[in-house]
Amino acid sequence: MAYLAIPVVFVIISLPVMVFVQPLIWCKNLLLGWRYTRFLRQLEGKSFFCYNHNYSHFIEHELLPKLPNSVEIIFTNGSVLKTKHNRKLFFKILYELKDCNGFPYIIRVSNGRVRGKSLNNKIFHAIRQNEPVELLLSDIQRFSERTEQAEMWVIDQRMKPGALTLS
Repeated sequence: MAYLAIPVVFVIISLPVMVFVQPLIWCKNLLLGWRYTRFLRQLEGKSFFCYNHNYSHFIEHELLPKLPNSVEIIFTNGSVLKTKHNRKLFFKILYELKDCNGFPYIIRVSNGRVRGKSLNNKIFHAIRQNEPVELLLSDIQRFSERTEQAEMWVIDQRMKPGALTLS
């Protein structure tokens, strides 16, 4: 019975503390959500190229000089971001990326939503198979210029009966 006493005592002590701490945690999360929404509004329409030390020699010498000026470049080294934007909120963007499996990423903010795409495999193939960098640059350009309406049109076309055919 002594082994049950410790958790019971812990619960009895922590309940009054949680009554005061929990509202503070909720307020902090609410404030962070509000700041993040405002941050996304500030970044509306912008595109970012985020990379780390993987393939950095290739990226810095072959890719970055040829990127469009409209794409902002962000280097990350672990928990250090080299950006002019709020680092904490930009880490939230990186954390929330779905279906991205490895740096580098191309990220676009449109209509308050973040879209991201991993370029890891494409850069790997460009390096290993000596593919021209222009193919990679055209993918980056298309992704950074693509609008929300264009994405919705593509999704809508896929949903129409007969749009997908099985062969």
